[in-house]
Amino acid sequence: MRVVIADNSRSELGMVSKQVVSRGNTVTTFQGGQDVYEYLTAGNLFKILLTPLELPNVSGLELCWAANPCADNGSSNYSIAMSSSNNVEPLVEAYDLQGREKADRHLVAF
Repeated sequence: MRVVIADNSRSELGMVSKQVVSRGNTVTTFQGGQDVYEYLTAGNLFKILLTPLELPNVSGLELCWAANPCADNGSSNYSIAMSSSNNVEPLVEAYDLQGREKADRHLVAF
């Protein structure tokens, strides 16, 4: 399975990507939002996007929107948006995003 992982922290990227790769997945990592956005809008295919909501330049929600048409093998893809903030508004937006999307679009926010 193709997995795209974004994070501000190089150490977090390393830890998470090692876990995902150890389960036989292909991982592409990015540190910062702009590079991920360019990757997604270039039409690269993947199955899972794992992103924090808070990224420099491009937010995790914007990445979730950009990820919409990039499903692998014509199937649905999944966006997992994370936040350590106490501000619940981005999480509400993330859940709202799922409600406005097609039925086969999946977003998990925690």
